[in-house]
Parts: sequence; structure tokens; C-alpha cells
Amino acid sequence: SARTGVADDSLFRGQSLSGGQTMVSGGGKFELGFFAPGNSSKYYIGIWYKVSKKTVVWVANREKPVASASSSELHLAEDGNLVLRLKDSKNQIWSSNSSSPLASNSTVAVLLDDGNLVLKDNTSSDTLWQSFDHPTNTWLPGAKLGYNKSTGRDRFLASWRNPEDPSPGMFTLEIDPNGVDQFYLLRDRRHRYWTTGVWTGEIFTAIPEMRSNYFFNFSHVSNLIVNEFSFYVRDSAAIHNFMLDFTGEMKRQKWDEE
Repeated sequence: SARTGVADDSLFRGQSLSGGQTMVSGGGKFELGFFAPGNSSKYYIGIWYKVSKKTVVWVANREKPVASASSSELHLAEDGNLVLRLKDSKNQIWSSNSSSPLASNSTVAVLLDDGNLVLKDNTSSDTLWQSFDHPTNTWLPGAKLGYNKSTGRDRFLASWRNPEDPSPGMFTLEIDPNGVDQFYLLRDRRHRYWTTGVWTGEIFTAIPEMRSNYFFNFSHVSNLIVNEFSFYVRDSAAIHNFMLDFTGEMKRQKWDEE
């Protein structure tokens, strides 16, 4: 399953990534592969910005590391799911678990230039699974956070445990479960220690400095089924995100090459 002659942003059925092999999004902004955080000797599948300071924005197997990148592989399986496994083993360490019945010969995994890893049907372009639905500790432009009752999906951020352990830590950023248009920072998913305040359509009331934050456009969908927020960066070339640090601090990050 060598990746010769394949578009760097895609994995096709039966293909695998192993060791130092990576996928790179079409515009070169994001990279996906194995990484070991800090001085850890445990390996994870992650997505990071392709800049000089490796900044991981998503982790697949955050609770199930592997001991070696060269003896493990990320494989696009026959059923159309992405699977992390030890080489020559049927045992799955992690799987995208798409229950979509559409998975077929034409399923392809693509790393998009917004940092979203998608499984899609190449013939219909239907998205069968996407990493944006399973955020880690980072809110990327274009990704939605919040609640969707029709899918039962609640997208929220969960901090890393510490800089060398990306498993879910103590802190989360979650939308108000009562359907109010605001986010809370919580410890142990119980104790609220901060709120954004309510969304006015222009700002979150507890973040008045948003009035001058001309670099973001927030978008909000709220009805009986959905209460979701996403944001876009006006300067599309800028690398910008929100990250919930392992200390419980919410940070707005912007990359500056200098």
C-alpha cells in the first residue's frame, strides 16, 4: 500500500500511512500523520499546521496511543472507515466508526485546507464522516460547536490532560445545555468557571472587546433542532484559532511567521 503517484491530500481504499508518511492538504496549510507530543514516547494520529512550530489542532486516538509509528498504520479499510491498527493486525486501535451504509469502493479520505479530515464518496461527494464533528481542544475556522438534536451530536472542546498527553483533560468549552446562546468553560464537566455571556448577534456579552475584533465573522444557527456557532477569519490567509489550554484557559491564537 505504498503511496506512490497519489495526491498527497488523499487516501484511497486499501491505502495506508505509516511511520513518517503524512497527508498534506491541497493548499499546504495542514498536515496529518503520526506525532509524539513533547518528550512522550507515545504516538498519536494528529492534524497540525504545516508551520515551523508544530501546533496540533486535532487528535484521532487521543485516549489510545500506539508505541511506535513505524509498526502502526492509518488504513482506509474495505468498509470505507479510517482505521488505526498495528501492521498486519486486524485489531483496531481507533476507527472513524462511520455507520454510513454508503461506504463503498469510491470512499476516499481527504485532508481539506481548512483542517477538516473528511471521508467522502468520490462519486456523489457526500460526506460520510468528518473530523470537524469530533473536535479535540481547538476550534478551527469553519468548524461548528454546539448542539444538533436531529443528529444527537454535541460538539465541544476538551482540553489535553497536559502538554505530553492529549487525552481529554479536566476542562471543556460547551454550549449552554438549556438552549441559551452562550458557552461555558467547565471543570470536570460540572463546575462552571467562566461564560462567554449571551450572544447578541454581534458579540458575546462577557467579551466586549469583540466589538473591535474585526478579524472574525461569527455565524450562529439557532432553532428547535440546532444551536451552533462557527466563525470565519476575514483574512483567509491568516492562521487563527481558539484553543482550550490544559490549564483551563481559553486562548485566541494567531500565527506570525516572524
